[in-house]
Amino acid sequence: MLLLAGTTGVPEDTLMHAYPAQLADFVLDNWPKDAPLNLSQRDLRELMSTCFQASLVQEEGRHVRFRAVVAGPQELARCRASDQWMTLGFDETRPFTTDEARRLSPAAPFQSAALGVGLDAGRAFIWGVIQTGAHWLTPTWGGRQLALEAQRFPVIQVMAPGRIVVYCGSQLIVSLERGFIEASTTDVFTSKWLPRLFREARKQVQLEAQRAATVEQHFDESLIGTVSQHMIRRVIFLIRNAHHGGLLLLVETSTGAACAAGTGPLKFKYALSRDFDRDQSRARART
Repeated sequence: MLLLAGTTGVPEDTLMHAYPAQLADFVLDNWPKDAPLNLSQRDLRELMSTCFQASLVQEEGRHVRFRAVVAGPQELARCRASDQWMTLGFDETRPFTTDEARRLSPAAPFQSAALGVGLDAGRAFIWGVIQTGAHWLTPTWGGRQLALEAQRFPVIQVMAPGRIVVYCGSQLIVSLERGFIEASTTDVFTSKWLPRLFREARKQVQLEAQRAATVEQHFDESLIGTVSQHMIRRVIFLIRNAHHGGLLLLVETSTGAACAAGTGPLKFKYALSRDFDRDQSRARART
């Protein structure tokens, strides 16, 4: 994870925080080379400043949250985004200001819609609402990421007061939170050490699948890892949605058996029956 502040090389107690101008400059410097970005430094700074100010206001007692896709309706129509997104254009455009974003945010629910923002002569305006659906959220709960390379438009997310996130389509570029610029996220599922821990388990599942196959088949180890990650993400999603917190503890099979027998390092308050080891439900994930 890379954290950047507005000024470096100074004592922490005098560290200056980053603001929209620094955020815009970082986006320009780190935007993917293979994706078009038809925005000047001034355009980006204006967009980030408006989004930052909108994040600080409230709409009927609620913090303003919205997503903004920086692309005109003609740009969307020229790519495959038109097959996935439904655009609802206004009869008259509205200036992209703090107040307009605040008023329109309830009409563009964060999970399923976004404001369509364009630029004309260096001035940003809102031309309508884009119904994107909630498919872009599927990776967070274990679903598949839609491969829509054509949708590599700038997407600005206003998450919370002072928290702005910028994407190139579905690729995270940078976020601003508590005055710090965060250049990347820490996703344990993208680490190298986590797959190494479960390498033997994947091989075991691979062998079991090949033995159970009625015809000669090859089961790729990476596919087994991907499916397993989706399942764990789904479990984490369910725990988080319960709003009670939780802890997932993954142990070796032998350790789990010892704990179930009362000789391991853990004691279960609610233990499953001993027949569970022979139950098909336990093998369903591998099947």
